[in-house]
Amino acid sequence: MIRRSITKAASTPDKYIGASGTSYWFKELLQERPHLGRVWLATSGQDKVVLKDIPKDIFDNFNQKIRPRLPKSPYIRMPWDTVPGQRILVYNHLSNNFLSLVKENISLQARKQILKATLSDIAGLHDQHIVHLDIKPDHIMVDRDDNAQDTMVERVQLIDLENAAYLPDGRCIKGMLAGNANWTSPEAHLKGELSKPADIFSFGIVDTKLFPSGQMSLTQSSRI
Repeated sequence: MIRRSITKAASTPDKYIGASGTSYWFKELLQERPHLGRVWLATSGQDKVVLKDIPKDIFDNFNQKIRPRLPKSPYIRMPWDTVPGQRILVYNHLSNNFLSLVKENISLQARKQILKATLSDIAGLHDQHIVHLDIKPDHIMVDRDDNAQDTMVERVQLIDLENAAYLPDGRCIKGMLAGNANWTSPEAHLKGELSKPADIFSFGIVDTKLFPSGQMSLTQSSRI
C-alpha cells in the first residue's frame, strides 16, 4: 500500500549531495512501497527534483541492463544524477501526469500529442528489446504552458523504467504480476508470458479509455 506523508521520514537526511556535487534538500515523501523503495520530492536551488531510492536488485538491473540501452530521447525520463554510496537516482520533476490532465478535460489535440509521443517512446524501447511492463497514464508525465488559453503541451516523458526488462531474441518473463490491474494485459493478469505485446496492449487501453466518449482514439484512427 502506498503511503503519502508531508512529514520527513525519520531515516531520511535533510540533504543529499549528488555525484555532480549538487545539493538536494528533502521536501516530501511521495511514495513508500514494500520491495520497491521510496520516492521523495526534493529541491535543488529553485528547481524541484525527484529522488528514487530503490532496492539493490532493481538498481543493479537498471544500471547494468536497462540504462545503457535506453534510446536517447527527450520523451524518456532518464536519471541525470546519483547519490554516491546510496541506491538513489535523481530525476527532473514534472508536475502533471496524463491521467490528471484528462480529468481537467484537456483538448483532443493535446491528448493526441501526448499519446503520439508515448507511442514513439514505446517503439524506441522495443527497438532496444526493452519492455516497460507498466504502461499507464500515471507514468506519462507532461509539462505544459499554464499561461496558454488551451493546454499547450511542452514536454512528454515516459517514466518508471527501473522495473523494465531486457528481453532480447524473443525472450519473455513468466510467472509475475506486472503493471496495474486497470491497465495491464490479460497475460499479466494470468501470470503468463510477458513481452513487447504486453506494452502495446496497455497502451491501447490508455488510448481507448482516455479519449472522450464518441471520439475516435489514436489506435482506432488510420492516421497515427
